[in-house]
Amino acid sequence: MFGFLHLGGELGIGANSYLLRTPRGTFLLDAGMHPKKVGASSAPEFGLLEGMEAPLAAFVTHAHQDHVGCLPMFTRAFPECPVFMTPETLALSDIMLHNSVNVMLREQEASREGEVLLYSHRSVELSRRQWRAQSYGVKFNVTGERGGGGDMEFCFYPAGHVLGSAGVFFRIDDIRVFYTGDVHFGGQTLLRAAEFPDIEVDCLIMEATRGDTQWSEERARERQKARLGELIREAFSDGGCVTMPVFALGKTQEVLGLIWELRREGAIPPGPVYIGGLGAKFTAVYDAASRSEERLHPGLRLLEQVGPLVATGADAHGLQPRRRCIYALSSGMLTERTVSNLFVRKILGDPVQRLVFVGDRDPESPAGRVRAAKEGEEVMLDEAMPPVRKRCRVDELDFSSHASRESLVEFAKRMRPRVVLLVHGDVPAMEWFRVELEGAMPWARVVIPQPREWVEFE
Repeated sequence: MFGFLHLGGELGIGANSYLLRTPRGTFLLDAGMHPKKVGASSAPEFGLLEGMEAPLAAFVTHAHQDHVGCLPMFTRAFPECPVFMTPETLALSDIMLHNSVNVMLREQEASREGEVLLYSHRSVELSRRQWRAQSYGVKFNVTGERGGGGDMEFCFYPAGHVLGSAGVFFRIDDIRVFYTGDVHFGGQTLLRAAEFPDIEVDCLIMEATRGDTQWSEERARERQKARLGELIREAFSDGGCVTMPVFALGKTQEVLGLIWELRREGAIPPGPVYIGGLGAKFTAVYDAASRSEERLHPGLRLLEQVGPLVATGADAHGLQPRRRCIYALSSGMLTERTVSNLFVRKILGDPVQRLVFVGDRDPESPAGRVRAAKEGEEVMLDEAMPPVRKRCRVDELDFSSHASRESLVEFAKRMRPRVVLLVHGDVPAMEWFRVELEGAMPWARVVIPQPREWVEFE
């Protein structure tokens, strides 16, 4: 009997972490931190593992905070458990987790409710001792040795989401399981499309992020890229700047790649580009992997060939909008006290400026409030500061790094699973997938796992 336990505390896109129980032992899938919470409430409920046999291995699919952010807490509890990830995810996770400590230290200084520091820089260093790098397409066992075989084997496959992202294949005796992690089947500016195996599995654990978003031709990447070029030209012609709130990992590099392509094609004029300090660190890892098998534009080194200027957190208050500039600043959700949040305060009330959102959105975030506000309405960007009246032009483009719901349904049908477990999605998104998959695959059991409740399957 196999079992699956959602450790994230609640449904939705947050502290993504799951336990897979098999007749041979248990395995952890990701160890994320909820991006909208602080302290213990942001972590998976690892306390549910108390009294259980230690997991045989853990797998991290990619280095976004909601998948890796609490890994030091897990490795502290299970110091003998190996943690497998791709070499690129290993390099990016080290940066992400040390930055997470810095963020928690700042939150702790500002907090009136006690401790929010879940782990320290030393904890990250100790955690790294348990990390094991595994390349795509190579079968391995729980000791990390190549070949797999025997009772169990595992393998990573390129997921096309961010650099190093992977889907994970498990074979436990004769049972096959596949966990997609976050995936993109369409390809991006810098990354090739996911290359998942064309096999049948018994259990498919699948992300459901975009279940409430219908695909249309207007969302095609080339059309979105052309529209971005138009917006930049219009803003520069008016003497304004273009501000794009972006995630430091993935979206910063995607935007730099788009700017490089548009410049090379003569679609936009030259002009300075600013990125955040954390985004610059991640971009250096992308540049180091410029000739890896998952990269498009082999040899393109963004820091050299786009030449962005770096705006660190220390620069946030003094950074001022310049004419005919592009500002790709994190965070993508305009989270309070980030560089993008502070900078948008300076451009939101200026009609000549352009604010362009380029990815998925959370309606409850400051970015969601800006999007929902009508022109002339006041927007609360940070509760500790006065609201700002929205007068600049706001546009939305779709450069999501998540697969469309239609492509995920087709993928699931090819895998012909007997059980589908839907994760990483808001409730309406997962419900859409449940209904669609039950209709398309009447032989399959489709489940939305509830937090803290075991899902049993054979």
